[in-house]
Amino acid sequence: MGTVEELYHFQGSDRTVRDYVSKRREELLNEADQAALPLESIPGTAQVDFGEAPFIYEGDEIELPFLVVSFPNSNGFLFSGLSFSDRECFLEGLKGCFIT
Repeated sequence: MGTVEELYHFQGSDRTVRDYVSKRREELLNEADQAALPLESIPGTAQVDFGEAPFIYEGDEIELPFLVVSFPNSNGFLFSGLSFSDRECFLEGLKGCFIT
C-alpha cells in the first residue's frame, strides 16, 4: 500500500486534501439534515411491538417472546416478558403492562 501521491500521482498538498474533506463532510451533514423528516407524535398514542429476544433464565440463555408498549410523545415504555407467542399471551402481556 502506498500514499495517495504514489497510487494516483496526486500533486496537491496535504492542506488541499484537508480543506476538501472538511468542506465535503459539512455538505454531507447538511444534506442529511435536509433529508430527515421530523417525527411527530400525538399525546396519548401508543405503539405495540411484539418479538423475541435472548434472555438469561435459570443460568441458561433462551429465546423468549416479549411485548413492548411505547409512548412516542413521552419516550416512555412498558415491557412484558411472555411464556409463549400466541394470541392469549399477547393479550395477557398487554393486560400485564397496565395492571400490576
